[in-house]
Amino acid sequence: MPYTQVPQNSGSNSSTDAIIFPTDQLRQVAAQILVDADAALQRHNAIWAKIQTFLHDHDDGGHMAAVLNPHEQRMRASYNWQMQLASALFQAIDTVEGTDNAMAQGFTHSYHGFQP
Repeated sequence: MPYTQVPQNSGSNSSTDAIIFPTDQLRQVAAQILVDADAALQRHNAIWAKIQTFLHDHDDGGHMAAVLNPHEQRMRASYNWQMQLASALFQAIDTVEGTDNAMAQGFTHSYHGFQP
């Protein structure tokens, strides 16, 4: 399982002073957030379509729509925010892994080029 470690600035060289990012687990969490938010949005869309039909048939004055429309927009925004969070988490994981790999390559190249 890939891990990225970032040492803390405590001045100690102890292995307990590292922040560990289990990137595989983070990817699983991001994927689960994305799947759950997308499924919730799909259910929301199906239910909202039924509500719109009901409102069209029974809300002549538009009073119920005035209450339900802002609520629907907030719910949709919440699901979209969750999907954006998952996407940002994927991007952050890619950045962490890329930085970790670049640093490892930099140390490898520096070490092999060292002449005592």
